[in-house]
Amino acid sequence: MSLFTKTDREMERYIQIRELATPLITKIGMTVPRELILQSARDLGMLGDDGSTLAFQRKTDIDYVMDRAIFDMPSPKERWIEIHCQEKLKDYSREEQAILSAYRSAYFSLYEVLRRDSGRGIWLQDLLQPREIFLMDKGMGGTASPGWLLATRVVTYEGLNFSSGASAIFSPEQKDVWLTRMQWLFGQSQKGWSWETFMRHAAPVFIKAFQDEDIDYRTTPVTGDLEEESDPVDEDSADLEFAPPRESPSKLGRNDPCHCGSGKKYKKCCLSKDEEGRPKERLFERAAKHHLIYSADQFPVERCLINENWKKSRLAQIVVTREFEPGLLLYGVYLADLGCMGIKSSFCNVGFTIEEFETTLMVKLFGGQAMIPIGVQYAKEIIVGALNYADALGIKPDPDFELARHVLGKEPVAATHNVQFGGDDGKPLFVAGPRDDANKIIQQLTQKLGKDGFHFIAPVNLQ
Repeated sequence: MSLFTKTDREMERYIQIRELATPLITKIGMTVPRELILQSARDLGMLGDDGSTLAFQRKTDIDYVMDRAIFDMPSPKERWIEIHCQEKLKDYSREEQAILSAYRSAYFSLYEVLRRDSGRGIWLQDLLQPREIFLMDKGMGGTASPGWLLATRVVTYEGLNFSSGASAIFSPEQKDVWLTRMQWLFGQSQKGWSWETFMRHAAPVFIKAFQDEDIDYRTTPVTGDLEEESDPVDEDSADLEFAPPRESPSKLGRNDPCHCGSGKKYKKCCLSKDEEGRPKERLFERAAKHHLIYSADQFPVERCLINENWKKSRLAQIVVTREFEPGLLLYGVYLADLGCMGIKSSFCNVGFTIEEFETTLMVKLFGGQAMIPIGVQYAKEIIVGALNYADALGIKPDPDFELARHVLGKEPVAATHNVQFGGDDGKPLFVAGPRDDANKIIQQLTQKLGKDGFHFIAPVNLQ
């Protein structure tokens, strides 16, 4: 007799489907023409004043732009998902073809949360069509509240329902307002439109309202769960570029020391000046890279390494790579200060071969430093522990960690290795680096802990 219940099998199958579907949709996103991405951004109010750049308030905004570009925008008559399937469907396996067919039929609507099934998903009532569905979603199964409204595109495959990814949520008090608004908009739409066609055109109304209200059911405090957050994009990382260490000034990584010799990070020094004459990366290529990083959890870990002396030095240098296509890697690099400062530096990138990574990047990233294998969960325990330890002291992580954290995966962290943070006596130990504002940090720690509540090693010329 099987030890697995029907719900266990459904969840296992749902996870398998998402693991197959995410890379498929990501690949399709990489083929979307530039003009469709720009039109999608224009519809959602996310296009810059110059009409050729994206203007995001949050890093998750790219998900809305790509979702609309793939599933809603006509090019000029058929949607891009339909065009891609007509031209490329034969290139996919039979199951991949079936999954893409399900995505072609995905339906955008407004739903009311009826109840939740913890760890599995939520029961929804379609407010625009007479149907009740169960939406597979482990996250919402633990956070969504009955009565809340969810505007999303639902994919149905093998009897399982799941979201295409870009959703908007509204409070219960807005139910009557939205129903009245949708009825009025439908009455103003072109004659002969079905509700399905109408909702594809009306989707931006929900997304823009959601963005204006600044509600996000995915927003969580900084914890070991590594769930996706939706804080405003730091102005220093809003260009959606990534930071591989490179040789020439024109290809330096954003976190590398600047080529001018100032000792500052490149992004804090000459980056903007150097970019004035540099051709920009194509918009959809940057969008595709961004989407791959957010989907990193779907790809297998290729390797995870840490510096051999991390326990003694209290500085952990960690690299995690994932193979998103045969022979091609995306990676995240993290410098975690276990003594006090948390995530001092982090960055990520996409599109290097395994050979390039081993022969070139590893040397540039870590020089001759001895690196040893470590389990990704153990690495996450170190990184998240350092993050939380520093956060308790009021010290924030490197802004680029907000994106690079997705390479670590979303599986919750379990503290099983008794990692020590702080100094030998348990008090915070601040060792000033060349780019640290030692005076400011010591003042901050003194206010937080008192002058005897921490240790520090810093230049003798402190004020």
